[in-house]
Amino acid sequence: MDRVHALGSKKVLPELVERLYSLRELHVIDFEEDDFFERGGPMEGASDVSSRLVRVRSLLDRLGIEGIPAERMPRPEVEDTLDDRFPEVRGELSELFSRREEARRTLREKRDLIAELEPFASIPVDFQDYSGYSSLEVYVGKIYGEPDLEGLRRAEWFTSSGDGYTLVALFVAEEEAPDADKILSGVGFQAVEVPMEEGDPGDVVRELREEIHTLEGEIVDVEAGIEEFRRREGSYLMAVEEYLSMDSEKKELPLRVAESENTFVIDGWIPAESTERLREEVESVDDRILFEVLETADDEEEDVPVAFGNYPAASPFEIFTDMFGRPSYREVDPTVMIAVAFPVIYGMVLGDVGYGLGGLALSLYLIKKTDGALRSLGYPLALASASSVVFGVVYAEALGPVALGLTWSEWANGMLGFHALPLIERNLFDEHVQIPMLVMLSIWVGIIQVSLGFLLGFYNSLVSDHSLSHAVMHDLSWFLLMLGLLGGIVSVFDVPLMPVLPLPAVYPFLGIVAASVVMIVMGEGPIGLMEIPSRIFSHTFSFTRIAAIGLSSVGIALVINMFSEMIIFEVGGVFAIAGVLLYVVGHLANLVLGLFASTLHSIRLQWVEFFTKFYEGGGKKFHPFGRTTEYMEEM
Repeated sequence: MDRVHALGSKKVLPELVERLYSLRELHVIDFEEDDFFERGGPMEGASDVSSRLVRVRSLLDRLGIEGIPAERMPRPEVEDTLDDRFPEVRGELSELFSRREEARRTLREKRDLIAELEPFASIPVDFQDYSGYSSLEVYVGKIYGEPDLEGLRRAEWFTSSGDGYTLVALFVAEEEAPDADKILSGVGFQAVEVPMEEGDPGDVVRELREEIHTLEGEIVDVEAGIEEFRRREGSYLMAVEEYLSMDSEKKELPLRVAESENTFVIDGWIPAESTERLREEVESVDDRILFEVLETADDEEEDVPVAFGNYPAASPFEIFTDMFGRPSYREVDPTVMIAVAFPVIYGMVLGDVGYGLGGLALSLYLIKKTDGALRSLGYPLALASASSVVFGVVYAEALGPVALGLTWSEWANGMLGFHALPLIERNLFDEHVQIPMLVMLSIWVGIIQVSLGFLLGFYNSLVSDHSLSHAVMHDLSWFLLMLGLLGGIVSVFDVPLMPVLPLPAVYPFLGIVAASVVMIVMGEGPIGLMEIPSRIFSHTFSFTRIAAIGLSSVGIALVINMFSEMIIFEVGGVFAIAGVLLYVVGHLANLVLGLFASTLHSIRLQWVEFFTKFYEGGGKKFHPFGRTTEYMEEM
């Protein structure tokens, strides 16, 4: 990275900002005020752009953006329609929202009114007949018992059942009102206000229900109008939001740069290979702009932003590196190692043709139908699922080694015309199941990754200005210890999938072990001895989870197949349908479990067992000024 300055007259700043934004290569450093310079102010029109941006984002938030087709519009067309088409579109959408909200509000009011009127619907008294008497007392309310009203000689009453109570309407002569009060108070009488309506309560409720039906239809029509608007104008609104966001960023850049009365200074970092190209572009804006390189970042600078520079095949896995932490400046970027190890480990765990194809289908959905982090996860999942298909062929598994009573080899022989045998048998019900081989393959993956981690730690120490002795004592010593222990073990024991060395070879390897232990103690002190069991043995044997989790997935698939076969072929009849459902639902559930387990444990082995040998992270992300367009085409 090179740190650069661009100095010039404030008159040319808008044109320079446009050029820098289109280049998308300069990481701008926010200016801190000093005695000579101060922060600049936003460009002309920034306030209007911000207010428009708030309005369009509010509309998009209410509209929802899922499913909007990504139809790109020419940038000049978007810019030219901000003063005419955009207000019309905004007004149309605002009217639709207003109609929907008004209909919903009225619907809620009428439903609440129905709930209030329904208890009166079974009482044969019009609403206006509850009042207007000179010689009668009227009691309307809730009671929670059976009142004895038979003793009232000049009274008439009606009751209606409510939710846990009884609604009573009592009409009684004035002289008997005290007796009525006493009787009603004994059953918890609570007065209810009679709604201010007219006519028969049942007729009023029926009319309200008809009005509600009409309102529900109106809401459906408005929702359809909003959906049609989304399809018709959604991409346009997204293009407007994109244009205004970009315009706002450009107009507010002076808030981040140094300005005096007549000049400006833009300070930033740029990848060294792009420095000369940036110089040419900046100086082509105006010959009065001075472009200079202040410094080239050294190994120790903490504020230098870090940009990934991976090959296209590895770049989808940068999301896993960033989850742990961006590499610090000049630290080894582990993304390429993840791009190799993650799919391999994932495939070893979930090696099944059927589950691999299921994972591919999910990854295509994430890529096509989602955005943001989910879409970024789709690409690594696609490669990992392809690896799962490959290992499914190696294991001879498709929805488990047993599919409705047929082994893979029988199915392949009958349906495809060739005899397929597993290169590695994972069928737990088979006497030839190769669990020791699976475990040793997992350990070998651990040996390779842990050893590579120690070597990368040695390299990081060298490029971080540490002395050679420091790098050897702190990092290379651990690789030598791993090498010595491995050589000593295969010299004494006959280990499957391990090279066989003659017994006398154990002595030089023991010497390597002793020397490496001494170097570890010299470099890290006695604490280094305490770390040997975890950094060497625990982290290496932790990779046996590859075999363990893979076998658990196979075991679940075997059980699903066994019970499905039993229900379909042995029980039969209508129960065969249940067997088919068990087969489908069971394998879908096992696929979901396998996707989560394979992903989590594959990346965990990278972060915990691999990264801790060499990687610190914590680097500052490179954020170039500018961005690519998604809904607009640059003309």
